[in-house]
Amino acid sequence: MPMMYMLSGHEHSSPHTGCSEVGDGDYQCTVYYLMPSEMMGTPMGTTVVVDRFGVVQMNEDYKDGTRLNQILGQLP
Repeated sequence: MPMMYMLSGHEHSSPHTGCSEVGDGDYQCTVYYLMPSEMMGTPMGTTVVVDRFGVVQMNEDYKDGTRLNQILGQLP
C-alpha cells in the first residue's frame, strides 16, 4: 500500500487506483497525496501529476482543484 511519510514522523496510507507490474521490478501506480490547500494563509502542498510516460503534466501549489480536474480529465 502506498504510504505518505511526513517530516514530523506521522505516516498514513494514500488513496490509489491500484498498481501494475510493468517489468524488471517496476510498478505503475496512480497515487493521490491529499493535503489541505492552505493553513494560516500558506499553501500546504504542491500537486504533481505525472502521466504514464513519466512526463510531468502539472506541478504547482494546490488551489481549488479546478486545474487538477482539468489535467486529470486529459490523461489517457
